[in-house]
Amino acid sequence: MSALSRGALHMYGSDVSEIASDREGVKRIFEAGQKLWQKNASWHAISNVSTVTRGDVSTLFFDRVFQVGEREVVVRFAMVWIKEGGTWKLAQSSTTVPTTGQSAEDLLTAAAKQYP
Repeated sequence: MSALSRGALHMYGSDVSEIASDREGVKRIFEAGQKLWQKNASWHAISNVSTVTRGDVSTLFFDRVFQVGEREVVVRFAMVWIKEGGTWKLAQSSTTVPTTGQSAEDLLTAAAKQYP
């Protein structure tokens, strides 16, 4: 919680119901995830990292594999950090579980095969 901005704050989880616009909402989303997974989950190294910094605003996008038991799921993060009093604080965060085989190109190829 100490990494969160004291100003405007927005967090979007991978479920449509997981949305918060204040510290209490972020805490609620975080605590629900912790309670659900408890000590049965782990994170792997980050990949596909992209950052852009302009003045007091910085973005950080990356993928990270989340593992529960034998199941592994890629989670995609998009974060916006702002500098407050010389320290970087999280202002926006969005996570999603990206699909596999569902890109526009994949769907068009499948449709062309089905309806030549």
